[in-house]
Amino acid sequence: MFLIRKKTFFILIVLIFYSVPCSGVQIVNDSIVQPDSFSTDDFSTLEPHIDSNTLAITIAVERLRQGRLKQAFEYAQATLSQNPENISGHGIAGVVLALKGQKEQARKKLKFFKNHKQEIFFPELINAIINAQEGNLKKAEKHLAASLKKQPEHPVALYYKGSLFLTKKQYKSAITIFEKVIRFQPEFVPALEGLGRAFLMLKDVEQAIVYYEKAVTLEPENLLYRRQLLTIYQKTDKKELANKQIREMLYYTPGVKQGYLKKGRQLLVMGAYEETATLMDKILNIYKDVPLAFYIKAAAHSNLNQTEKAVNNINNFLDAQQNSAMTHHYAGMCYMVLKQYKKAEDQFIKAISINPNMGKSFVPMIIIEQLNGNFIRALEGLSLAEKGGEPANLIDFLSAHIFLQRKNDPAFFQKMETGVKLIPGLRQSNTLSLPNNKNRDFFAENRNLMVLFFYNGWYGKTLKTSQALLEKNPQDRFALYYKALCETAQNTNMDGISSFNALLKLEKNLYSAHMGLGQLYLKTFDLKNAENAFKKVIDINPSYGPAYAALGDTFQMDDNNEKAIENYQKAIEINPQILSVYPKLIILLSEKKETISQAARYSEKLKTFSPKDPYSIDAIGWISLNLKKTKKGFELIQKAHKLLPNDPIILYHLGIAYYQSKNLKAAEKYLQASIERSNNFPGYNLAMNVLKKIKSD
Repeated sequence: MFLIRKKTFFILIVLIFYSVPCSGVQIVNDSIVQPDSFSTDDFSTLEPHIDSNTLAITIAVERLRQGRLKQAFEYAQATLSQNPENISGHGIAGVVLALKGQKEQARKKLKFFKNHKQEIFFPELINAIINAQEGNLKKAEKHLAASLKKQPEHPVALYYKGSLFLTKKQYKSAITIFEKVIRFQPEFVPALEGLGRAFLMLKDVEQAIVYYEKAVTLEPENLLYRRQLLTIYQKTDKKELANKQIREMLYYTPGVKQGYLKKGRQLLVMGAYEETATLMDKILNIYKDVPLAFYIKAAAHSNLNQTEKAVNNINNFLDAQQNSAMTHHYAGMCYMVLKQYKKAEDQFIKAISINPNMGKSFVPMIIIEQLNGNFIRALEGLSLAEKGGEPANLIDFLSAHIFLQRKNDPAFFQKMETGVKLIPGLRQSNTLSLPNNKNRDFFAENRNLMVLFFYNGWYGKTLKTSQALLEKNPQDRFALYYKALCETAQNTNMDGISSFNALLKLEKNLYSAHMGLGQLYLKTFDLKNAENAFKKVIDINPSYGPAYAALGDTFQMDDNNEKAIENYQKAIEINPQILSVYPKLIILLSEKKETISQAARYSEKLKTFSPKDPYSIDAIGWISLNLKKTKKGFELIQKAHKLLPNDPIILYHLGIAYYQSKNLKAAEKYLQASIERSNNFPGYNLAMNVLKKIKSD
């Protein structure tokens, strides 16, 4: 990470480059991208990350007053990440935790306030909520009175006063308080729901419906509110409204919205841009608050060169999530693709101003300087970035191509001695040749853009850029390599095989190309060619652990478990940090009594390395089951299933756990689900046999 230690140096960099250089694209030497692990950046959430503590805590305070508890908590946490002693940050987080029933976490916040006794409002309110939840109403009222004395019109404290009246069945008093809250904050959802409950208890059903409908409109994902509203509709014979509510509840079932977004990201990666945009339109018609849908749609339109549509969606995305550094970075990348470089630069500057550690936004700014012809400035920026810890191979690759554009050929070759390592195993030797002067700018700019697009997950754009480079020079190793990786990501497997083979004709001992080729053969179930490819990697680079892991996968798919175990063990011996191997190895070793003790030892190692990973939890549960520790094993496999509900191996293990517990109905359900999702996992044959036995009994 790029940390500026001296304030004056920080100011100098701001003046020169508009922002601090930070850690950028992370490239690990000798790593090969696995076919199923291409990252489009993890934009499942865009957490607020704000450089200004004043701004972050101001937003947190306002969100709490509005009753938007989730956002209040997020901004409070963002504040505490920058300033762990911020009193309001601890107070807001503590109040939200208490309201959500997380009493132990809330009590930890109270310990903080023991050293900050000048603060009264937050600790008193937290104590009031905790005591009320524990049935100590008199204590709760005492603490609440103290908090209200400090801030008599705070909406959350008033809301909780109304909640205490509800608990004591003083419904009219509760209504008076909740209405007061609504006067201050018309969209304070908990108070709207409180009014709904109070009117319902007073048998004023129509008024209850009014407030529950308002609460659901403002907080559509709250299934508790929806269930209550559905119950009212059903009891009052409002069949049409009840049916509509049931339909809407299906969309808001946990995981459904995330599933739509995940599918949208997958379609985007695969280059199905029209389909992506259509799916995002559907999501935006269903859900009220889905900023990421605007980004995914903007990315799809950007790839389609539909500038107006793309810009509209970028603006919607920015409007929905202004205070996230990642939001501005993603918007900047959209503008980069649209070649609107000034707008892109503005977004990257905003990203870095919000989060000075957003080096991934600094790298494209350097390339914008290159595209604008500001070569010295771009090189100075790269030099600072390298001093700050950016990967040398990335920095030197980018620098080399800026020198190429400046016609400084010796500097180009010198920098490419390291830059060539962007392709693991590639040596400079005779692989580099200078383009003619006519194509010099084209190669210099497009190679840098290709790398930028790839490491930001824009595979379609990377593919187009690599193809343009190959039209000028069909032997461009970098263009062939990134083309093959993008084709792998987009599941155009035969194209990827063709591209890797074209690269290997030029570089027959390039182990990263053999590795990529083997992975594609594995994806297409061409096990013999996959085996040969991975063995070739090992011949070239005997200490490359991932090749042994992949060879183990190949043998496991070919039902040669002994060879699979041998290669998995070799992979871990070379590199104990290849964590994906452990669950597979544990499962295979636990199948036999004579190797179950080895499985147990590997499970202990895995527990140390990766205690929260669902595959780790499942593997440890499976070994526990095989060691006759049925209760422990069952609990762990269930926990893994909650984290990964559709994984075939975990479903299989859960089915066997139920089978051993004599719950044949549940066993059949989960075993059937496992074989429906895959016909190629360890235990598939056993799952089929157990299913047949259950159905025949």
